[in-house]
Amino acid sequence: MKSLFCGMVVAWTASLGQSVCAAVLYDGSLGTTLSQQGWFYLTDPLSGADAQYSAAGGATRLDSTTTMDDSAGFFTRLEYLGIVLVHPAMPVLDPQAGYTLQFSVAAPTERHVSTHRAGFSVLVVGEDYGSIELGFWTNEIWAQSGPNPLDPDEALFTRAERSGAFDTTTLTSYELRVLGDGYSLWSDSTELLSGLLRDYSSHSHPVYSMPNTIFVGDDTGSASTVADVHYVAVTTGVVPEPSAWLLLIGIGVVGCLARRRRGG
Repeated sequence: MKSLFCGMVVAWTASLGQSVCAAVLYDGSLGTTLSQQGWFYLTDPLSGADAQYSAAGGATRLDSTTTMDDSAGFFTRLEYLGIVLVHPAMPVLDPQAGYTLQFSVAAPTERHVSTHRAGFSVLVVGEDYGSIELGFWTNEIWAQSGPNPLDPDEALFTRAERSGAFDTTTLTSYELRVLGDGYSLWSDSTELLSGLLRDYSSHSHPVYSMPNTIFVGDDTGSASTVADVHYVAVTTGVVPEPSAWLLLIGIGVVGCLARRRRGG
């Protein structure tokens, strides 16, 4: 069932021929961690990993720097032995309808031993397996390569599109916009990088074959990070113009806070 806020936004945009719905998946200002707000935390190795996370300063802080070989992070979906667990607010990520992932994060520490790996990553896997994984260094954001509609033979998981010099160490709000076969990453109305979605499902890791999945964290044993995740939300449907978009986000935050106060 759609939230009251979602219904309001759909009605508000009906005259534009748009259907837009926002879902807040994590709000660090509530003082709890991602795992306390419906996300699933996993480490590799499954037991004995040194990576840790905690609530700190209105965010979830992930620290995987003690042992670089560890990987750790948060998922909105898990599938295991026929059991499927899904974040209760997770929407369908349909690239043809369009969706935008909004997230606010700071990654003050990042180390890597390969130019094709990053200590902090954000991954979205769409309903049709159209995916994009973004790697965050302290001074650059870049996309992981993989088979795409124009180049099925593109090498899997090498450094592809790049933002150029960009400081990721301070708290920054991002928008990852997906529509059709393409994506673009924005911050403060500036496009940082863009390209085609990939299909990573040929990789052995099951996360790349789980549709409608979002991952944030350190997913490699070749890098490490200290990262603070403050906010994550998804808006599905055609994205309005920037001024209207900001208004929708504002309404969404107010609407979600109102629902929490009512115990909804």
